[in-house]
Amino acid sequence: MAIIDTPFNTTAKIPCLLAQGVRTVIRYYNFNNSMSFPDKCLQLAEAQALAARGIATAVVFQQRQDQVGDFSAPQGVAAGRRASRHAQDAISQPSDSAIYFSVDFDATRQQIASHVVPYFEGVKRAFAEENGGVPAYRVGAYGSGLVCGALKKRGLIEF
Repeated sequence: MAIIDTPFNTTAKIPCLLAQGVRTVIRYYNFNNSMSFPDKCLQLAEAQALAARGIATAVVFQQRQDQVGDFSAPQGVAAGRRASRHAQDAISQPSDSAIYFSVDFDATRQQIASHVVPYFEGVKRAFAEENGGVPAYRVGAYGSGLVCGALKKRGLIEF
């Protein structure tokens, strides 16, 4: 099974992806699209087109998140709310599926403990609050082995 990760809308490329054996596309919930990546945020039409052709979609929430200052408990709550609402309201992402949150820098153990862990605690809190105490989505991390291992050990991510 081939998997690709892309900041570009894949709708027009679906026949090519299938011909190359791609069965999963990783896309983004990104609301600060740049001139370089104007289609980075997954939209409903693309999600439906991929699903209709049997291509699975994984999603990564990423709003920069490439420096320690992008991580705190309040930022995690805001990210969790925004991701959950986009997944439910705009994409109709299946419940019990995962949303990955990007940690796109080489965080040290101290930065993980002081910033990244509170951010993911905030994400989990927001997921629960958005859905009456029972999160609709599972939490994953898109980051280094050190980051993912620390978050998994603390029970803050499943993936």
